[in-house]
Parts: sequence; structure tokens; C-alpha cells
Amino acid sequence: MMELGIYDNFKALCLRLRNANNGADEGSSQMDEIISAALAGGITGYVTNPMDLVKTKMMLNPGIYKGFAEAWRRTVQEGGMASLFNGAGARVSYIMPFCTFYLPVYEIIKRKLESRGPIGGSAKSIAVRGGALGAPRRMKQIKAAEEAKKDIVLTQGTGTRSPSSGHPLRSDRCFVSF
Repeated sequence: MMELGIYDNFKALCLRLRNANNGADEGSSQMDEIISAALAGGITGYVTNPMDLVKTKMMLNPGIYKGFAEAWRRTVQEGGMASLFNGAGARVSYIMPFCTFYLPVYEIIKRKLESRGPIGGSAKSIAVRGGALGAPRRMKQIKAAEEAKKDIVLTQGTGTRSPSSGHPLRSDRCFVSF
């Protein structure tokens, strides 16, 4: 899921560059999302290639290697560090188009769901800043919100709570409705 973090960073960079050039405060365009997704897929495919190569060697030759570390070491001994990137072009060529398609489609579906409001009309909903990674740290506050039976927005890092106004879903939040 490395591509999601890279994608969000590239999307934010595109947004900053566009707003700096025209002085407006606009949202990201679909072209920004497509370019960001393609770059994220390409970088992810290339960076993770060494681990995928070693994993594939272990799967194709069971019993030859005692573990991942030995397979890695022997691959580097036999072909040098550059051998870890054998097949990187092929890996990038299938991950890049996949990300170019699925990340913008995710954005479209997310916008459609945002426009509908809370799922099932639930009055009890929580937005956790930082997306799914921020959720585990907020279990205590979620429990407190459940006891208080209020809509709240939890912000990562500060632990502050404020009443929500409207639909709390943002691109950097994980929305939980119960």
C-alpha cells in the first residue's frame, strides 16, 4: 500500500503547484489524480522490485534458501546490487497502468459517497485524521464518543475534539459510521 502514500503526496504537490501558479485555491483535477497515480505506481513498482525478485526466487526454488536474508545475500553475491533490479521494467509496466486506473476511480467513488452524507443516516459518525493509520491510536476517543453519543471530529496528534459541521469526510481522514 506504499502507492497510496506516494499518491497522496504527489496529488498534494500538484495542487500546491497549480494554486501557486494561478493564485487560486482550487481542488485537484482528474488529470492531477491520473498523473499522481501513474508516478506512484511507477515508483512503487521500482522500489519494491528487489523484495519481489527475492520472494519469487524463493518460491521457484523451494529448499535452496534457508530464508529471505540468505536469498537476498546470495542474489547480491551472484550478480551484484544491480541484479536486484532485474525485471524492474516489466514490474513497473504492469503496476503503473493498474495504479493509473484504480486510484482515480477510487477518488470518483469517494466523491460520490461524500455527496450522500453519512451511511444509513447514522447520527453517530467519526472522522479520524490520518486515514486508517490514525484509527488505532484513537480507539479510546472513539469509545468516549460512543458513550457521549455525539458526532465528533478527532484530529491526529492533538487529541482535541470539536463538534462536526456537515459531513466530516476529508481526503486525509478515515470515516467511520456506526
